[in-house]
Amino acid sequence: MAHTCRGTINLATAHIDTEDACNIVLSSGGRTYHLKASTEVERQRWVTALELAKAKAIRMMNDQSDSSESQERAAQSAQSSWKTNWSMLMVP
Repeated sequence: MAHTCRGTINLATAHIDTEDACNIVLSSGGRTYHLKASTEVERQRWVTALELAKAKAIRMMNDQSDSSESQERAAQSAQSSWKTNWSMLMVP
């Protein structure tokens, strides 16, 4: 049986919950996924890995947002400098 990618899960907005000793419920984007581990230890490893991946996804989103804001501020500063320089050139 060939396995193919069936989509992605946005972990940044996901809610991770445990139902019992071996079950995990992962909700994201209006969809709910029920996962079952072989043991309670395996379930805890999966929950830990998912929570770490979620934290990383959130950090990446925040870094991208900060980067976009920094680029916007740099562009505004450059535009302001350009206007100042242009004004200096146009002074009679």
